[in-house]
Amino acid sequence: MEESFDRKMQNLVPLHWSARPVAVNVPGREQQTWNVRFTTPIVTTFDSDQMANRLTEAGREATLKAATEAGIANPETHLPSVRLVILDQHHALVIVEGPARDRDVLHVGLIGPFLALRTLHEAQELDDIQGVPIRYWPVLLGMPGIRQTSSEIDQG
Repeated sequence: MEESFDRKMQNLVPLHWSARPVAVNVPGREQQTWNVRFTTPIVTTFDSDQMANRLTEAGREATLKAATEAGIANPETHLPSVRLVILDQHHALVIVEGPARDRDVLHVGLIGPFLALRTLHEAQELDDIQGVPIRYWPVLLGMPGIRQTSSEIDQG
């Protein structure tokens, strides 16, 4: 049975805040840095700027739709911006800027990190996020092809 988007968002809330948001120079916004490790080495032709644009766009479309449907005034102020910093062939930082926690209405700011991480995983398989093996994140990111139940996780 497919888990609802709302349920996935509820699971993301605690880890979203654990990524330690940092204030930026724009009032009402902050950024979070997610440490990721790739399953296989990224190729030398991997374009981190192009991928960052792809991650940003994925988050913006969904965030704008959610903010508009929720009736949030000025929904464009909730749009995420993503940067991708490649550290080596196996590690990267996914830096997501979005609305500050105190200004985030209905957790719209969770959509940016959620979709950035999921989109990155679909493009270049991740082995872990924030040091937690990816097999423990299926409820969080709803990633296809990853073990979905706690009993399956225990067996893995």
